Amino acid sequence: MKVLLLVAFLLGTTLAYPQDDDGPVWGGSSNDNDDGGISSRVGNPQSGFGNCECVPYYLCKDNNIIIDGSGLLDPRKKPVASKEPKLSARLGPEGPSGCGPFHVCCIAPETSTVKPYTHQCGFRNVNGINKRILSPNGKDLSEFGEWPWQGAVLKVEGKVNIFQCGAVLIDSYHLLTVAHCVYKFTLENAFPLKVRLGEWDTQNTNEFLKHEDYEVEKIYIHPKYDDERKNLWDDIAILKLKAEVSFGPHIDTICLPNNQEHFAGVQCVVTGWGKNAYKNGSYSNVLREVHVPVITNDRCQELLRKTRLSEWYVLYENFICAGGESNADSCKGDGGGPLTCWRKDGTYGLAGLVSWGINCGSPNVPGVYVRVSNYLDWITKITGRPISDYWPRS
Repeated sequence: MKVLLLVAFLLGTTLAYPQDDDGPVWGGSSNDNDDGGISSRVGNPQSGFGNCECVPYYLCKDNNIIIDGSGLLDPRKKPVASKEPKLSARLGPEGPSGCGPFHVCCIAPETSTVKPYTHQCGFRNVNGINKRILSPNGKDLSEFGEWPWQGAVLKVEGKVNIFQCGAVLIDSYHLLTVAHCVYKFTLENAFPLKVRLGEWDTQNTNEFLKHEDYEVEKIYIHPKYDDERKNLWDDIAILKLKAEVSFGPHIDTICLPNNQEHFAGVQCVVTGWGKNAYKNGSYSNVLREVHVPVITNDRCQELLRKTRLSEWYVLYENFICAGGESNADSCKGDGGGPLTCWRKDGTYGLAGLVSWGINCGSPNVPGVYVRVSNYLDWITKITGRPISDYWPRS
């Protein structure tokens, strides 16, 4: 039950499908979690300790934010009245803190006492960020923050966000995706796009860390991509964001490969919020992961010639293939999502972008991806950064 079809959901409400051929509607604005995290800093002279942070009441003890997790084994349980924490700020909108219901203004720890997040490409949080959330038997489901480079491209129609395809974060301003997804948004009078990062459970707005939405400033389509030919050659695009991404444990970049990495024979991973069957499957609320083996282009061409593509089909050299196992594949809607592979240095590298396939999850029919290593010169030309910026730090 592994076939992925990237979709989106209306967060916290019923799914709504648009009338055109776009994906479903995504709700939720940037940073829309209502509790479970620290909000903006506010002044609170009435509380007697100046500037402070608005936090859920259970994160505040003796007017200081709890940083060691003490007493937080059941953080959403309402305490009995006799055991409520002693706070100088009252709960609720009428309290002097001005933080809203069930939040208080609490002194934040000194910057020097909190270990800052260190950006690093290709680091997978194997057990998630806040320890394991799911059962070890949660087959094919990722942990929260496990794949921090995963992005989603959303079309903005007024106040509505409509899912378009997947994307992958490569630096603080740029993501890679596939050209066939975003080409139409380069045309006149196109709707604007945004990218969502840090998403995990599309039906939960109270995740441990909040997702972030970023507006797309410019779309770069590869110059050799031809939308009219429909052969999906050079199916790659770069999205430049208007604002710089703030890295954190659940939002970070994938490492780019070098041009000598071919990944053949390596077991790699495709991620997305997928259907578990091609036609009548159900969608997953939680980000799924599918493990697929990369095969050589010669073997891929041999297998694809046994499909409707016929014995004359010639596989383009800038593609890379993976899968071919029953019910283990990427699928429609997954376009632009990452095919990532573990490397001996402990990081993950970006082998491909989901591009196309023949049906989904059929045995002996691999999925076809954009071979990222063949586009490194173009990527660095657009981003203006040296390729070494996209490799693990030595």
